[in-house]
Formats: sequence, C-alpha cells, structure tokens
Amino acid sequence: MVIRLSNYKEFFNIAGIGAIGGVIAGQFSRHNCPITLLLKNEDQLIEYRNSGLTVISPEESFNYSPNAININDVKGKITFLMICVKAYDIINTLEKLKNNLDKNSVIVLIYNGMGTLDEIKQIYPDLRILSCVSYIGAYSDPQFTVKCYIGGKLYLGPSIGTFTHDEIQFIRKMFKSAKISFSWKKDMSFDIWKKFSVNCSINILAVLFNCKYGELLNHLDLLQKLTQEVSLVLKAYNVPISEKVLLKKVLKFLNLISESYSSTLQDVRRSKNTELPYLNGYLVKLAQEKNIPVDLNLKLLKILEERGIT
Repeated sequence: MVIRLSNYKEFFNIAGIGAIGGVIAGQFSRHNCPITLLLKNEDQLIEYRNSGLTVISPEESFNYSPNAININDVKGKITFLMICVKAYDIINTLEKLKNNLDKNSVIVLIYNGMGTLDEIKQIYPDLRILSCVSYIGAYSDPQFTVKCYIGGKLYLGPSIGTFTHDEIQFIRKMFKSAKISFSWKKDMSFDIWKKFSVNCSINILAVLFNCKYGELLNHLDLLQKLTQEVSLVLKAYNVPISEKVLLKKVLKFLNLISESYSSTLQDVRRSKNTELPYLNGYLVKLAQEKNIPVDLNLKLLKILEERGIT
C-alpha cells in the first residue's frame, strides 16, 4: 500500500513517556505536531491528566497536555507508532497493540541495548521497524517531569523491512517540524553498535557508584578497563571502533550530560528491572560466542546481582 505524503492525516502515537519519550512528546507538542500518548494503564492516565507533561531544560521549563489514552483502549489500526519503553518491555508493548498493528504500520523504536530486533523478528515477522538511537541526555523525576539536555541528537533509519519514499519523508518532516536534531541513516547497524558500546561502558558503572554521569570521570581507570573489554568484542564482530576512539566518545558523552542520571540507575532506584541484560549481559553473550575474555564485565554483573540488581 502506498500512501502519498499529502494524504497523511495520522498523528504519531507515542508509547513510553519516560525520559526520552517525554522529551520527544514535549518537542512535538511545543511545535504543534499532532500526537497521542499511549499510557500503560488507567492509573497512569489519571495521574497524567492531573499533572500534564513538564519538560525542563537548562534554559526553560514548559508544561504540555497532548491527547492521551490508555494503551489497552486503542481502537483501529495504527499507522505511525513510536515506542520509547525499556528494552525488556518492548515485546510486551507490541503484544498489547498486536491487533492495531500490521505490515502497513510504521514503527519507530527508541531503545538501548541489543537483542531486541531479533526478538521482534521472531515473534512479529511482518512488522517494519525504524530504529532510533538517542544522544539526548534526559531523566524523568518524578513521573511526567523530564529534565533534559535538548542539545543532543538522534540517529534514525530502517532496521527491519522497507519503507516508501513518502513514509520516510513524513517521518523526517515530523522530526524536523518538532525541531529535534536528527540524522537520517540508510543503515542503522553501526549506530546501534556505537550506542551499545557507549552504554556498556558507562551505565553499569553509574549503577555501581550510584552517581550522576559526570561523577564517573572520577573513575577513569575503571572506565578505561571497561572500554578496553568492550572494544575487544567490537573488533571480533568487525565493528570499526577502536579502544582509543571508544574511550574518547565515552568521555565526551559524560562531559556533555554530566548532570544527568543513567536511566539504568533510575530503574534501580525505582526497584524496576534494568536493561543490563540487553547491555553488558548481551555483551558477555557476544564475547562468549567468540571466546573473548570479559572478566571485568562478569565481575561487575556479579556484584550487582549480589545486590539484587539484574
């Protein structure tokens, strides 16, 4: 089915209004791009209606109230869906919307980690996925209040299936209209690996030390050792990011979002599951398939497991 760009009347449905989802929803609302928030249950919907969505940047603060519904009450087919939930909740979100999605749906998936795309291919082989990698520093505290550094950037492009020219142009137009800095990529695999490698190098340490990103700069020796292990795995899978380049990217990112908290740490503080199985846990799996020693990753995962963090 081909839909002309001029005929698109659909709004973006956004599931997952945490840190990055809140930033994007706020930017879309601020610039009058039509959206509907898909909230996880009736309690969350009631809380949202009482508070609205507040986005706080270093320069200003705004409150928005875009349309919102309970995700369990969605009717009809969804043309454009953005999913901003944690990696471990993506399949559950798709399950809730399985009757609303089909091969004509365009799904933008914003997530951390690796392994999710394989799960989607296995369970929902007909769905088409655009992956989005975020370098926007943000954290949600409390719910529906997002503190962010909007100066970051998104990388967006196809991961599963093919997309028409008009579909791609519509997506690009929406992000541009919302004044969200992004780059369109024809192949997202390298960018997914790159973000995965950065997250594996810092998120687990942010949990270990229970600190802001910027405070990790006080642990340069540990950062260097961790990036060294990560880069060995990248090399084994022919990902062209050296240890030196990775460490440079990590330090730059930590300086850029020094006042932000890791979303993984936020999950721990809220007694939720973390994305570590899709980050360092998945890295260990990749390393074991190639017989690469990743002793530090194993040690850190064990320490956190002993604290009841998985």
